[in-house]
Amino acid sequence: MNLSSLELSIVILTVFAVVAVLVYNAWNARPRGSTPGGRQASAPERERAFRDEPVLSEMGELDSPPEPTLTPEVQAEPSEVPSGPMLDPRVECVVTLRLLRPTPGERLLAAAKTFRRAGTKPVHCDASTVRDEGSAPHSWEMPRADRMYPFARVGVLLANRNGALNGVDFSEFLTGLEGFAQQFEASYEKPDMAEALARARELDAFCAAQDAQLMVHVETPDALGVDDLSAVAIAGGLHERGPQRWVALASDGATLFSVSLGDRPNRMSMLLDLPRVPVADDPWGAMIAFARLAAGRTLGRLVDDGGQALGAGQLEAIQAQLEQRAATLRAADIEPGSLIAQRLFN
Repeated sequence: MNLSSLELSIVILTVFAVVAVLVYNAWNARPRGSTPGGRQASAPERERAFRDEPVLSEMGELDSPPEPTLTPEVQAEPSEVPSGPMLDPRVECVVTLRLLRPTPGERLLAAAKTFRRAGTKPVHCDASTVRDEGSAPHSWEMPRADRMYPFARVGVLLANRNGALNGVDFSEFLTGLEGFAQQFEASYEKPDMAEALARARELDAFCAAQDAQLMVHVETPDALGVDDLSAVAIAGGLHERGPQRWVALASDGATLFSVSLGDRPNRMSMLLDLPRVPVADDPWGAMIAFARLAAGRTLGRLVDDGGQALGAGQLEAIQAQLEQRAATLRAADIEPGSLIAQRLFN
């Protein structure tokens, strides 16, 4: 069949139109973040815009950041279960329960698992094997499955980084306490709400004044990636903890400071949470030593959150302030990095 020039032109245009539609659809179906060359953006490149980190304010202090919603949750390092008492009346509202009959520790542990929080505050339980309060002082311990306990204690934390224990928290604690007591037909003296809340406010004010989360950055001429972070962290003897996060460990295995990619493409950020780390291992000195190592390997410089260079004078002033806060905590018998400090500054 012979086609006229007009018909042939129409056929050619139709073929070109079909090819154009196919090419367009293939382009739109490519993965998000990929480039015309076909390289898909890496996870760090996609997530960096969503990174949410503390903000450096005045000399050495950090404002707490809003709760991140898009970054992966980092699990806290596991800690050893203490063999001694779980509760401390200095920082918790503690209620002693006389059980109707000696109770296996495994039953107390099971009940404690169902009563772990009162509002925003954690609740803990310990127990005593002393049968007669008048014959010997209590020796409180974490309930053990192979022991019988005539007495138990339940306590709620008075303050943490969510603020002081409030009336709603306290009411939830009393409700849970009554349910706990009913399981074991236990008797107890109801704590006074006004006294507990007053203690909570006082403790919270003290802790807020001594709280300090320090962040310094290494700012580099070029953008940093995961491989750059890993190379510097390994050179500094750090340990990987979760995606894009490395930590320096103290002699007892506690975390001294953490390192991650910063809130800008050309930043590596180091974070020290003063009340939660043991000061005997000089966490500030260790963090600055690592920051200088990182700066040397990346041709970078130490800066604060606003991009201002941190010289020897500024670093010494921050260290002096940290030492003062640590001394104040110790004077109140709250050792930085201890179990009590871990609870109060959580």
